[in-house]
Amino acid sequence: MKGSYAPLWCKSNYSFLEGASHPEELVAACRELTVPALALTDRDGVYGVVRAHVEARKLGVHLIVGSELSLAGGGSVVLLAEDHPGYRNLCRLISKGRLRSEKGSSSVSLEEVCEPAAGGVAGRAPGRGTGGGGGPPDAPAGAARAARHALFLLDASLR
Repeated sequence: MKGSYAPLWCKSNYSFLEGASHPEELVAACRELTVPALALTDRDGVYGVVRAHVEARKLGVHLIVGSELSLAGGGSVVLLAEDHPGYRNLCRLISKGRLRSEKGSSSVSLEEVCEPAAGGVAGRAPGRGTGGGGGPPDAPAGAARAARHALFLLDASLR
């Protein structure tokens, strides 16, 4: 499949009120548009991954598993699993955030995101309504800087 663009921050309809398309539709659109890969990054979970994986294998699209995790105190960070250990680490981090939060919410600390663990890659998620400012309008000062710092630390832990 030709193409030099791959979306690395894409939510399915499993991210309630944030994504509109079924995971299978997202993968099919990539195939139709000759986009070689797609990172499925549902909010605080990997909900659409199984359906997307089945469709991606069928259509020859490379699926990158990830999640947009809510940070304690505001903001978010997109984590992408590089391999099986990275997927395991991502799921453990999601579980930590879910287990200590009220039903329907989740949050992890920046320290947890920055813990060295082979197999994960982080990137900053643009904030809604901020024009890519790094966090929601009500995020605490420094949230974008903290997310960039997490990207650097996680990237460095993989070398």
